Amino acid sequence: GIHRLVSSLIAGAKEAITVVVPGASGGSRLIAAENATRLRGRRSIDVQHAYLSSPESTRELLATKYYYAAPHGDIVTAIDQWSSELFVKHFDVKAEAVHTIGTPLFDRAPIQPEGLQNPTTASNPSLTLSLPERPMVLLVTQPGFAQQYLHLLKLLATMSVESSPINVVVKLHPRDSDTTVNVFSTHVKGTPRNTIHVVRDFDIRVLIQQAEIVVTIFSNVGIEAAMENKKLVVANLEQRKLPLPLDTFGVGLNARTESELFDALNGLLVSNDVISTLNERRRHFFMSNPHLTAGNSTERLWSLIQEDLATPKPISGDS
Repeated sequence: GIHRLVSSLIAGAKEAITVVVPGASGGSRLIAAENATRLRGRRSIDVQHAYLSSPESTRELLATKYYYAAPHGDIVTAIDQWSSELFVKHFDVKAEAVHTIGTPLFDRAPIQPEGLQNPTTASNPSLTLSLPERPMVLLVTQPGFAQQYLHLLKLLATMSVESSPINVVVKLHPRDSDTTVNVFSTHVKGTPRNTIHVVRDFDIRVLIQQAEIVVTIFSNVGIEAAMENKKLVVANLEQRKLPLPLDTFGVGLNARTESELFDALNGLLVSNDVISTLNERRRHFFMSNPHLTAGNSTERLWSLIQEDLATPKPISGDS
């Protein structure tokens, strides 16, 4: 299947390199593609497109410590320094093979101006939400953690900032079902203190730009929010080991209890000292990962491909 396809595609090419995108599964297909590449005397690049997540938080036993198809490319790209170190420590990737470039997922593509056309929100998720003039808190959810996020929604629905109401927007994952949308939409009964919007298909970048504060448990949207210099709260109220330890990255304020959540939200909205504390923590993260703010990983990936094609190196395993 994959082995035959890749082999036929690069057969007869003067130069070729196979680019694969590992994930939580599909490792056998990736290995087949890369073996076919090597048999043709070519090389491969593994591009990290999503963060590795640890099964320790769900008590599942895997061959490795992380949900990720082990990379076998001659070149392996990493999103950040944390991921780069994991590749070397847990997947036996040689340090010299790892290039930390970010991910195309975080690259800044231009957002379509609203004035160019007049579609409905359903047909164009880039349209901004129409909200009352009050601070917007964006709650970004993840599949498999509905109960935790429903609890956060209930708390956000009743909180206030200096006795004033806020807008709460819940951004569900694109793969969430209509049933999940309905569950979140009807979860807050009666008339909540704050305006609640539950959306699934809006452009997340637009929502981040509208938000005053982003709240999540461990979604990598938290990294995107930090890249946009948005205030972030990592709300791990169950104090569990997170699949992605966003609470250790220093990109947001950590909230482990309800009172810490309220303090973090109020502090980020009204206290310059709290904002300064967050900015200082975040500064260390981006000093270690300056490429993330550049938003040009696609260009960096293409440079790696061009360099490799221009100056082919010995195939891994050759003597």
